[in-house]
Amino acid sequence: MNVPNAVPWRDIDPKKIEDLIAVLISRLHKQTQRIDGSGGDGGRDVQVPEPSGLVIYEIKSFTRRVEKAQRAQVQRSLKKAKALNPHVWHLVMPTDLTPGELTWYNDLRKAFPFMSEFTRGRTWLDGQMAKHPEIARYYIGDSNSEIIQALKEMGQEKAALGNGVADAVARARSLSVRLNEIDPHYVFQLATHSDGSVRATVMPRYVGAELDRPITVRTKLAFPQTPEGVSASERFQETLNYGVPGKVAEEYIHSISIDAPSGFGGEWSGGSLQLGGARLEGERDIDFRLITVDDSDRVLANIPMCVDTRYVGSKGGQMELIDHSGLFRVTVRTNFETKRVNINFTVVPKSGVLPMMVLPTARFWATMRPGNKFAFSVGVSQPIEFFPVDEELLPDGDEYYAFLSALAKVQQAAGVFFPIPDELTRAEEIDLRRAVRLIEGEETSGTWNEVVIDITREGVERWRAVSADNAVAFKAVQEMSLRIAGRELHLGRLENILESAQVTEWPAVAEQESDELLQLRIVPGHSASYKARLLPRHEPT
Repeated sequence: MNVPNAVPWRDIDPKKIEDLIAVLISRLHKQTQRIDGSGGDGGRDVQVPEPSGLVIYEIKSFTRRVEKAQRAQVQRSLKKAKALNPHVWHLVMPTDLTPGELTWYNDLRKAFPFMSEFTRGRTWLDGQMAKHPEIARYYIGDSNSEIIQALKEMGQEKAALGNGVADAVARARSLSVRLNEIDPHYVFQLATHSDGSVRATVMPRYVGAELDRPITVRTKLAFPQTPEGVSASERFQETLNYGVPGKVAEEYIHSISIDAPSGFGGEWSGGSLQLGGARLEGERDIDFRLITVDDSDRVLANIPMCVDTRYVGSKGGQMELIDHSGLFRVTVRTNFETKRVNINFTVVPKSGVLPMMVLPTARFWATMRPGNKFAFSVGVSQPIEFFPVDEELLPDGDEYYAFLSALAKVQQAAGVFFPIPDELTRAEEIDLRRAVRLIEGEETSGTWNEVVIDITREGVERWRAVSADNAVAFKAVQEMSLRIAGRELHLGRLENILESAQVTEWPAVAEQESDELLQLRIVPGHSASYKARLLPRHEPT
């Protein structure tokens, strides 16, 4: 089979052949893992973890016949790979097997049943390289000159754009496609701005591309021995040591040299340096827990935390955890050399959060006070080490927790949910506390001085018949409402029992219609005490 522009395998250095094929496999399989063979590759150059099991690709740079020495190499690789219990093992090399070599290969499959049929020889490789010409172009051609030419075309200000925006869009798309056909390791996104600048974003094509073709940055920095300079130097050192994001201002930069793919490198003087951080991905669903205990090791709070970011640098790493409300962040920085751990708690102001979302975290805040201890754990496992609490995490934490608990209970009872208000009036705070006591089934009491009720003529006559002018106990049931932060909350029916009540003056009822309401003014008799309770929703009046 003749493939146009086939790769001249026999003219390529063996190491370059292995790199070229490894990059191809990485492009074909997104979850590829490259194996560094400097200490022995264990019978695999590239492996792909699949749900069915481990898939291994053993790359050989054989370009001629597979004779005794080459066959011995293959057998050694198979023996090493067997220990890995692979699901499938593929041999990939730029030569097709002769009938005799194929017989030898198939005999090996009897001893190593995980071997695939031999299908990945020169014919297969040439077909794949025809689909991905940028790989061979990079390793054996002159891709840089094509890149430079494409970039020059982007800067041609006098190019004809007869159809205006349509031509400009087509030209930009064409140049972007050309750039992405040149480099096998990275893809490029180009964006132009109205000021004439062009932004190029470089992203790996596959897992491990940054290892096959690293991007290196060399800088010359000068930090003066001023308070500002020392602070900037310390922040830059933190970025190097722990991999956290950082920025170096222009006044501290002497020069920057970047070795980047596809001609995007260069050397510059001036300008600021923005460091995005060495961020680690994955493991975001780990069930981290924050726990507080008292001096008797009784658990006071146990709340879930999510992994937000993880960074790693030359001396240690940093992990940032965040609670489910987004109001609480914990930064754990570990120095791998000294084994020292630094923990920082941050309360992040945030609007629009429901009180019940913050309750677990507020409970933790309230228990972070001297005399208690805190620890981290994963899932249901026991903490490894507890740390003493040196000072209160949140002043008046108990009061804030009580406030959120009250607000959450009232919202739950009313069925009306709204974010934590910025502030409440003194009267609202008093009403809120009383409402919670009633919701929890407590009977409240107090004194009263006068009540005016609306009553029908029939009601007046019944009251007069029972009490005449004497003081009697009086029960009234009304709808209870609470107004908080401009919202009206209906909590149910409130039963009030007045221990002693008497009418000050009976209204005239002779000329009133039977269904017309009258006003009846009552005052305390021998006692001004009253009791109130919130009726259960199922209890009749």
